[in-house]
Amino acid sequence: MTNLLANGGFDGNLYRWTGAGVIDRVNGYPRAGCASLATGQTITSEVVGLGENWMHTIHFFYQLTAGATLTVSYGAVTQTFTGAPLGVWREGMLAFALDAGGNSGVAFAASGGACLVDSVTLLQGALPIKRSAIAAAVAARMTSLVTDASLSATASATGPEGDY
Repeated sequence: MTNLLANGGFDGNLYRWTGAGVIDRVNGYPRAGCASLATGQTITSEVVGLGENWMHTIHFFYQLTAGATLTVSYGAVTQTFTGAPLGVWREGMLAFALDAGGNSGVAFAASGGACLVDSVTLLQGALPIKRSAIAAAVAARMTSLVTDASLSATASATGPEGDY
């Protein structure tokens, strides 16, 4: 699958995104550089045309502060993310299909508090499970492989699902 968005990692700037967000160079996931949105701020990607009768997935990572709601949208398709845990990177996903195709940008809007957004992808096709579930399956297989090789199977805590 190919990411249909440019600069979804916000590495250094908001190139090809418009709006009032700023770059946070310290707290990005998985590397430095993420979009930081204060209450009332919205960023929108460049316009991406999507075909009808195809599944599409917006996949991203986000952090919320107390009271914050992050709204993700493509045209009229929207979903909100809110609640605990706060101040940690979480995985977000919005899968959708369009009856008549679309010509819009992916938008992230913050309300009620500040939000961080990083590693945004827009894919043609739907991800049937979250990345964390895929990582759990990979981790189980990795544990078997490293145990067979007499290595440590302990994951680190550097990401939402750990890294070997």
